[in-house]
Amino acid sequence: MDDHALRVRVETANLFCRVNPSQKDRVIFALKARGHVVGYLGDGLNDAPSLHSADAGLSVDSAALVVLKANEALFQTGWFVESLSTQVLVIFIIRTRGNPFKSRAHPILVATSLAVAVIGAVLPFTPLGTYFGFVPPPVQFYFILAGMVVVCLVMVEIAKQGFYRWHKISGKVR
Repeated sequence: MDDHALRVRVETANLFCRVNPSQKDRVIFALKARGHVVGYLGDGLNDAPSLHSADAGLSVDSAALVVLKANEALFQTGWFVESLSTQVLVIFIIRTRGNPFKSRAHPILVATSLAVAVIGAVLPFTPLGTYFGFVPPPVQFYFILAGMVVVCLVMVEIAKQGFYRWHKISGKVR
């Protein structure tokens, strides 16, 4: 089966049996080419290439964990995009004592902040992103990212309200 046919087949196959190490690698690459995040569980030295090729690899020996390898590039990319998004957007929370939705930021601040967040999210898909060692994250990452950003911003708002409430009670408001 050629690589194109394998990429089609991996979408419908639930199990590949009696495959040699190079065939295992081909299946992993076919799944990744279709946009899947691939985990691989191996139990021997012949699984080393597949453990390395997978996004997350786990090698066991007699049911004891030997190696856990997560895809460092994907982690680095996710960390960069998430931290850039939250750090840029937290500006809108801490710039005012009140509700950030009632206190309108200057349009230039809004435009530049959103531009930075969008550039950070798109960067992994560009040659410049590749230069920095980023890899395009799966689409699901961006849904998770949106949830993480909302939770982070809500937590910052709660902490800000608590801070100002505490300073008001202690008489330290300036």
